[in-house]
Amino acid sequence: MNVYDFDKTIYMGDSSLDFYVYCVAHYPFILYYLPYQIFAFFIYKVGIMKKTKCKECFFIFLRGIPDIDRVVKEFWNMNEKKIYSWYIKQKQDSDFIISASPEFLLKEICDRID
Repeated sequence: MNVYDFDKTIYMGDSSLDFYVYCVAHYPFILYYLPYQIFAFFIYKVGIMKKTKCKECFFIFLRGIPDIDRVVKEFWNMNEKKIYSWYIKQKQDSDFIISASPEFLLKEICDRID
């Protein structure tokens, strides 16, 4: 069994950040949540908030996305090419992929490359 981190190992970049940028481009009104996200990040950086809670605050923008499953599919239609070809060539059924990115975002692409 091989264990891989998804972001920056199998995927060229940070999938959560790329997804956020994609969502802002398609749903600019989610920038409404930006002050809250920035405040949560600041509270995290000064040590008052745990990383898990900060990520939860970051993903508050999902409230503004009407059909998240459709948007995730569209995102991966556009970004599947960022999966490194070396991984596709040598992947095995027993591979285990870990990530700090949320499951709702990675399930679609993991099913595709399986």
